[in-house]
Amino acid sequence: MQFGPAGATITNGSGHLEDVDGDGDLDLVLHFLTGATGIACGDDTASLSGETFEGQPIAGSDSVRTVPCK
Repeated sequence: MQFGPAGATITNGSGHLEDVDGDGDLDLVLHFLTGATGIACGDDTASLSGETFEGQPIAGSDSVRTVPCK
């Protein structure tokens, strides 16, 4: 998996499953070093790309809010 314009990689090597939003479905939680993402103050979108265990490419993006911006 790569995250942000700089293509940061996962810091803990994998991730973990957790029901983050309380909907009963397990969500994949990944951690990235903020500075390695290339996301800058004022950016309003961020993208994630990678592939499934079977090699199927996946990608997505969503809105973000950078804080604090100085």
